[in-house]
Amino acid sequence: MMMLSIIAQALGLVFGSLMAAALFSWFCWTVLKFVRHPELGVPFGLALLLLLEREELAASEFLRMTLAVAALVAVVLWPLGLEWRHDHPRSHS
Repeated sequence: MMMLSIIAQALGLVFGSLMAAALFSWFCWTVLKFVRHPELGVPFGLALLLLLEREELAASEFLRMTLAVAALVAVVLWPLGLEWRHDHPRSHS
């Protein structure tokens, strides 16, 4: 029974951090898309997570895992943000 508890905690940590990183990345992308710079959502989000990492929350395994997943998501989102910016030029009307 102890082994099942350990496995459930590990799976909860992994899937929970995946969901948290995905939601956080979506939030940063969406907020900065309103100012027409979604490519800046990646460094903005990572900077916020790194600030959290420096505080007392650094002992949280969940936060460290979320930061690692968000960094991996950043690798994908940054080029997509630049492509979105290229496809949606700011109109000067």
